[in-house]
Amino acid sequence: MSELMGNQGEATFRLLAENNVDLVCWIDLDLVMRYASPSCEQLLGWKPEEMVGRGPDAFVLPDDLPIVAAAHERLVREGMDPFPTVVRMRKKDGTLASMEINARMAKDRASGDPIGIVLTMRDITRRTQREQNREPPGHGDSAGEGVPTSEWERMLHESEERFSKVFGLAPVPMVVFVLDGFRIVDVNDAFIQTTGYARNELVGCRATEVRMLDHTSCRRIERALERESSMQNLPISMRDRKGLPIDCLISAELVFVRGQRCILGAFQDVTERKHSEDELIDALDSVMRDTSWFSRALIEKLAQTRHRKRTNEPSGELADLTTREREVLHLMCEGRSDDEISDALMLSRHTVRNHVSNIYGKIGVHRRGTAIVWARERGVSVYGAPQAHK
Repeated sequence: MSELMGNQGEATFRLLAENNVDLVCWIDLDLVMRYASPSCEQLLGWKPEEMVGRGPDAFVLPDDLPIVAAAHERLVREGMDPFPTVVRMRKKDGTLASMEINARMAKDRASGDPIGIVLTMRDITRRTQREQNREPPGHGDSAGEGVPTSEWERMLHESEERFSKVFGLAPVPMVVFVLDGFRIVDVNDAFIQTTGYARNELVGCRATEVRMLDHTSCRRIERALERESSMQNLPISMRDRKGLPIDCLISAELVFVRGQRCILGAFQDVTERKHSEDELIDALDSVMRDTSWFSRALIEKLAQTRHRKRTNEPSGELADLTTREREVLHLMCEGRSDDEISDALMLSRHTVRNHVSNIYGKIGVHRRGTAIVWARERGVSVYGAPQAHK
């Protein structure tokens, strides 16, 4: 370690680490431990020399090793893990301790290259047991460990306990995101049951990284919360662990967690209802493709009726679309496939699919049939000659 930090840097590091009640460790980038502060013996029963030279698999419970791997991946990407990682570690006497770990990448001052990882570990076994057993705050704690020191702190602690209980037991899927980047702070049991994810597959990851939400949905949520600090029933599409789409209505509110602006979101699965609506829309669309035997008044009446039933859904305007996107939408209304649109506009199929995706995002729909009916309601029907594009 002295070769990496220099003699003065190592002396300072040891001075701070050896006078810290928490366990301070220095590990290589490959997660092999190179230094452990003396407090490891008090917390885990292992002497420093018994920990040095070993990897996480020597101490961390096998079921929790994926949590370590995910935290390491975030650390390499971000330079520091924004949230503490909690894992179960073996003590020398064979018992387990729940350890809360904060990690930061150490970098060479001259080059800026990563040279190792500094870990600070704290034993939270008693707190974890209290949360699992739903014991009242302060029950069984020793002085100085999680005991509120004022009436205000006691009330705040009880409020957090109540929130945690309500959040976990809520029958609707709920998630807490960090607003900046949509990193997942926590999910409740109903969300896990709905999506099939395990909690440790989501917590600490960005919603777009695990493909739970796409960038378009995240932007729509952000825009809605920019106008107000809360919102109700915004239609978005989410994906479960198998990658299958789930049509949802999300209601959300801005909250503060550990000083960070976060989103508390509740999801309502409306996939079945949306499927029934889409079947009706497709049937209506198939009828409207040949309107020669329908009176114009009846067609307009049908469109107006459907439009009134969709008043709660966001809808863009034709003016929001580019000229090329309007041309693509015209051809979609004629029932043309992406390949046929590609030939008609002399564009690649990939470019056509990007235009279709942009149209969906701007008008707030997720299916071709819905986009066609949206366009018909606004008078889009016959494709004209394409205009020149620079």
